[in-house]
Amino acid sequence: MLALFRGRANVPARFANPSAAYASPLEGPMAILDSATGKLIRDYSIEELIDAAKLMRGYDLVALCAAGSGHAGGTLSIMDVTAALYLKIANHDPGNPLWSERDRIIWSGGHKAPSLYLGLAFAGFCKLQDVMLLRKLGSPFQGHPHWLKLPGVEVSTGSLGQGLSIAVGVALAGKLNDKNYRTFCIMGDGEQQEGEIWEAAMEAAHYKLENLVGIVDFNRLQIDGPVSEVMNIDPLEEKYASFGWDVVRINGHDMAQILNTLSANRAGAGKPLLVVAETVKGKGVSFMENVAGWHGKAPNHEEMIQGLRDLGLLDRILPAGGVGRAVVEILCRPALAAGQHAVDLIRLPAMLLMWCAMALAMMIPSAAPMIMTYADIAETAWRKGERVASPLVLTGGYVSVWIAFAVAAAGLQWALARAALLDRGMATASGLLSGAVFVLAGAYQFSGLKHACVTLCRAPFAFFFANWTPTSDGVFRLGVRQGLYCLGCCWAMMLVMFAVGVMNVVWMAALGVLMTLEKVATTMRFSRAIGVAFIAIGVAFVASSIVAHWPAAAP
Repeated sequence: MLALFRGRANVPARFANPSAAYASPLEGPMAILDSATGKLIRDYSIEELIDAAKLMRGYDLVALCAAGSGHAGGTLSIMDVTAALYLKIANHDPGNPLWSERDRIIWSGGHKAPSLYLGLAFAGFCKLQDVMLLRKLGSPFQGHPHWLKLPGVEVSTGSLGQGLSIAVGVALAGKLNDKNYRTFCIMGDGEQQEGEIWEAAMEAAHYKLENLVGIVDFNRLQIDGPVSEVMNIDPLEEKYASFGWDVVRINGHDMAQILNTLSANRAGAGKPLLVVAETVKGKGVSFMENVAGWHGKAPNHEEMIQGLRDLGLLDRILPAGGVGRAVVEILCRPALAAGQHAVDLIRLPAMLLMWCAMALAMMIPSAAPMIMTYADIAETAWRKGERVASPLVLTGGYVSVWIAFAVAAAGLQWALARAALLDRGMATASGLLSGAVFVLAGAYQFSGLKHACVTLCRAPFAFFFANWTPTSDGVFRLGVRQGLYCLGCCWAMMLVMFAVGVMNVVWMAALGVLMTLEKVATTMRFSRAIGVAFIAIGVAFVASSIVAHWPAAAP
């Protein structure tokens, strides 16, 4: 893995290795412990926790940018609570993640996983730089937490509303087993619209789970807009109180309030505690704050840089002229991180399988009649005692051509992705490149080769009987030649998938329809009409790209 942040300037040494031993008097609640000896491994002052939360926000932006997807708004709003829980409040041991006496932190809002991962990294459960593998194929840092993949993750979550039910079960188990651990459940305010939340709230009060603390990230926004407009949850405090909970409302960005509330001794309270933490969605980043659109969105490279500037962290996390800055210039494109070859190469077989499936779908309409006709000829010849090649030989000729095309297309896709020329939908990231693809595909519709290939595909049997020989070698060559003609009809249209998105099912279906109609048309007018349309789309792509990058007029 890349040593992404080695040599970074002006980062306090205590954060360069978050799990480093730190000698200080024990003040307040214990947190990062050696479970074997009971000794404190690391303690943080309020000022250090505030700084840690800010750094977590910065690394959150880098990880999300590197992933190219994720949830920026909520991960930034909950980060102060994250720092407090993982570095000061919760008792846990990075060297013994399954310690039976540990406090449990359950993220009901699993989409905020980057916050969880950074909490674990700063506490010493994993390496900080490894969090930059967020959402990469094969990485333990998945888009939603997976408890079997990463030590320190208590529960696999993601389906909203379920976390509190799990937390109730975990807290009840602790009570029944005479354990002293606490269970913290982090929820979103929009999540309170889920019915399962209120079943769990009722159960928690019924069993008098004073060892359970629910924390609501009350940032007032969810993916569809303001919570109050989507489905109003207020008066939230009164609702939980009526279910038998103690309720406290705090400023979720005031570290002192967070610590005082979460460290309170709850022994004998006889009630679970709900902490309504008022927060700001997108906290710390000017253009993200209080914007619902940033709920499920990741920053691009320029937005990440601006966000780091807003947080005052650009030169701490990515020092100018440092190796980290240079690496992130590559890492935070939609392509996979440079140097992650083991993870990256896993995608190549998947791409190849996808292109083989597409090639098969394109091949069958043209190949099936030929293969069936030859199968009838071969069966008749076998009945007469004549020796002719199996239909499988003809099929092999066809398939060899299309597999070769699938290998070439998958290799091109992989190379473009590595060069950061494809976006997350596997479409070309450049409007100019997309335009060039469409213009090329359109121009090919007017070529003599296209005309010859379409003509043969419309009357395949004349070609078949003119070129067929009974030997295995001759039948295989016939399959190859026919496959090449079929490929000549389709390859340019299939190339368009790179402009609209290789995974774009709608365009895939539309191109399949166009290819079928092209084969049944009686003249080349339909093919040329497709060419005109493709060229027009390409010109539109180029024009829009030029306009988007045209320098703004000076005032």
